Amino acid sequence: MPDGGQLNPDAALPVMQRLAAGRGADIRHGVTVLDVAVADDGVRLTLDTGGRTEVLTARQAVVTAGAWTAKLLGGRVSLPRLTVTQEQPAHFAIRDEGALWPGFNHVPGQGPEFADWYSPVYGMQTPGEGIKAGWHGVGPVVDPDRRSFTPEPAQMAALQHYARTWLPGVDANSLTDVSCTYTTTVDENFVLDRIGPLVIGAGFSGHGFKFTPSSGGSSPTSPPEKAPRRQSSPRPARGSADPGPYRSNAGSDRAHPAPPHGRDVTPRCCWRR
Repeated sequence: MPDGGQLNPDAALPVMQRLAAGRGADIRHGVTVLDVAVADDGVRLTLDTGGRTEVLTARQAVVTAGAWTAKLLGGRVSLPRLTVTQEQPAHFAIRDEGALWPGFNHVPGQGPEFADWYSPVYGMQTPGEGIKAGWHGVGPVVDPDRRSFTPEPAQMAALQHYARTWLPGVDANSLTDVSCTYTTTVDENFVLDRIGPLVIGAGFSGHGFKFTPSSGGSSPTSPPEKAPRRQSSPRPARGSADPGPYRSNAGSDRAHPAPPHGRDVTPRCCWRR
């Protein structure tokens, strides 16, 4: 589309972090949040900073812990059911370096040629790595702290067969597997909510990374009495550019997903370990 495009995350993320640091953010890598406790005057975070325990206090905390959301908050707030799966897209080597590769969503038809498909397929070109393609949300359920990072052979073989059949510009035998997690709600709609001093973003169902700037701008971080009851989501329904809803029940004691509104199949959140 004429007003669309792609950002290279390897270039964009450092810029976003520099901008955040310039406005006072303290950006830390390699730090584990062990506990989030709600106190009378805000929240208390217990951190593991390389073997040393540190406690931070704040008026509020924005919790976007991905696959670890239920582990971190399950005893603190009532969350909707979040299912963590290990997904396994792959980067395929490009045969023709001069070819142009748009991002794509490929929904299977009804014929026998689609019999070995696990789901719709998404894909795009990843600069320097090849053409990324993957099944959407069909991996095994895992504990994020105890997953194997090993591709499931039958799914990978089916993905290679897909590449041979539908992506003639790639070498289906030359690939690098990718391992990532999805944290999925029952209806694949996002959870973006505020419960007391906790602002929760979760259950992005494979779509969280690309919507990070918009999700941040829509987060109900104002006090409960001023927070909006509902937020607008940039996530389109299948075949539509219309925005669907987030759910924000600011000030309640329960986090809720948004109502169903169709299924987008364009996840771009996966990272190699």
